[in-house]
Amino acid sequence: MPSLPSTFNRKALCIGIEYRNAKNALPGAHEDCQAVAKVLRDKFGYEVTTLMDDGKGSSPTRDNILCAIRDLVADAQSGDRIFLHYSGHGGQIENTNGTESDGQDEVLIPIDPTITLEQWNSWDPCDDKRVGWRESIIVDDELHKLLKDSIPQGCHFNALFDSCNAGTALDLAYNLRFKEQGVITCACPNCLDLELDREQSLSPTETLTYQWPPADFGKCLTSISPMQITFKDLLTVNERCKDTTVMLTQQPPPERDISLWAACRDGTRAWGTRSGGLFVKTFVKILWTCDVSTITLHRLLCTTDHFLREKAIKPHMNTLVDDPYDQLQYFQYSSFSRPMLDAPIMI
Repeated sequence: MPSLPSTFNRKALCIGIEYRNAKNALPGAHEDCQAVAKVLRDKFGYEVTTLMDDGKGSSPTRDNILCAIRDLVADAQSGDRIFLHYSGHGGQIENTNGTESDGQDEVLIPIDPTITLEQWNSWDPCDDKRVGWRESIIVDDELHKLLKDSIPQGCHFNALFDSCNAGTALDLAYNLRFKEQGVITCACPNCLDLELDREQSLSPTETLTYQWPPADFGKCLTSISPMQITFKDLLTVNERCKDTTVMLTQQPPPERDISLWAACRDGTRAWGTRSGGLFVKTFVKILWTCDVSTITLHRLLCTTDHFLREKAIKPHMNTLVDDPYDQLQYFQYSSFSRPMLDAPIMI
């Protein structure tokens, strides 16, 4: 493994698209962008570039987003830490090369520069039947290739996507998902299992299921009321648990450290309000609260799942519907290499 440089760079790109005054506008995306940029800049010392459709800079079109991502990863070296955030619409299109197990490619939906001012109020950015829509989007295959070709071994790349259908938006090989527990069941992490899928091109998905959390995790929470679990409880509970089920720290160093924190799974929605997306709010609060120099992936997954479910339950308590697309929000973590759950988070 290459030796780490004495100094390394921290660079971030935060993208927020609200599609203001268009159909399917997405209020809150700018707040997401600003919140992620602030915690990365003020707590972690990142050099942050923002790209928003606020009229104050370059418009977040397909070309401008791809150009900004290329600039973000240009000259990346071992030891560098790179962060990409996207809040905006996400969608799916038919996969034509047989590389998706569900037959769908995931896409980001930027601002379409061909839409005129006269057309803007009637423009629906999610209308995939519109002429030119296909040319304006960014497909997961493109992002995967760009990152695979640009991120060297020893460089740490994290992405945070708060958009619908974000689960496999980078087409990474390993996908960690918590089991779904229904709409208004207990959101406690000690009730959950974790499923690890390895997506394999041109072959069925290989599924590996781990016990998650370890068997004695629940014992550490027996004195805590399920809906009153605090950040402190979740951040310290694993110190009292001995995880003998998942031991991934002995794996070789990852070929490339590329990870995606996705607000929801493929085929499902990401929820939010005018003050921002539920997932970004959850993740940013955790970043402000945690000492990430000590927290492991294992602990961060557990904490994120609990507090996202707690936020997501509230909008659904009195609005239960039969549409399977309108369901609780379950985030997904993906990585290029096999995840090491007991390794520290590199942000």
